[in-house]
Amino acid sequence: MGEDPSRHQGINRLDPSRFPTLCTMIEYFEALDALDRQSTTAAAGTILRISQSAVSKRIAALESRLGYAVIERRGRGVELTPAGRKLLIRIRPLLGEMRDVLLTQDEVHGPTTLTLGVSESILSSWGAGVLRLARDAVTGVHLDIHTHRSPVVVDRVRAGEYMLGLCAGIAGTATDLAVQQVAQERMVVIPSGLRPIRLHKGTGVITIEEHAATWPSIQRGVRAAGLEVEARVESFSAIARMAIDDLGHGLVPQGVADAVGLRPDQVQIPARGQIVRPISIIGRKSVISREPTTTFLEHLAAYSMQALA
Repeated sequence: MGEDPSRHQGINRLDPSRFPTLCTMIEYFEALDALDRQSTTAAAGTILRISQSAVSKRIAALESRLGYAVIERRGRGVELTPAGRKLLIRIRPLLGEMRDVLLTQDEVHGPTTLTLGVSESILSSWGAGVLRLARDAVTGVHLDIHTHRSPVVVDRVRAGEYMLGLCAGIAGTATDLAVQQVAQERMVVIPSGLRPIRLHKGTGVITIEEHAATWPSIQRGVRAAGLEVEARVESFSAIARMAIDDLGHGLVPQGVADAVGLRPDQVQIPARGQIVRPISIIGRKSVISREPTTTFLEHLAAYSMQALA
């Protein structure tokens, strides 16, 4: 016997009588959302804090209830079927809204805890101090801070897992979220071995990978300055360390150079300071419009500008 064609006919063939409780369905949808983000049941289970087998059971139960496949195997991982993708596009915003509602209810009963995602290169340099100042400026606010690369932060804010994000290089790309660009961070060159150099057309540098959020915002300035990218690395902190240890000139954000203890006279500013990356605060509109979140964001924006002035 062949596969039942109705398994792939999508959400238009749903039978309401087959649906379990709302809470159970939310668990199923969260498993689907996690699988889409992580691509394996093991990784999805980790972020959901359940076992790998529990993820598989939730997906199997969801497919049984819906009557069609939502995932398919791809090597060692999984990906969504077209019908599963169509379903997730519709329910992902609802998951985010439900998480917002739960967060709002928590605030009614005690101090406000703001869950933030912060770009790694920001938090490891000037970001931690700025977050502390903004937190201390607003009574009754606690911070639950997580760090990732900027695209991951955006994704998790979009899904409602994080309330806010402080990101580099994403201004204008997260059109479904509220995005406030608060500053621009200058890029600098750390000379290889910290030996003084004179930048010129064709100077080779090590910098961030092309798929990183910062690269699209600086690539035009890099080319205009005549710098040649000789190598790419995933971490700005690693690039700074490589440059200091004489493995090549490193193009990094100013804050990263400051964080490793370099003085202003030990770095070079290419293109008269015109190579910059945008720093933005992001959030779901339903979150950032509430107090004390609004006041916290005002302080976060002000202190970010001061830190990068």
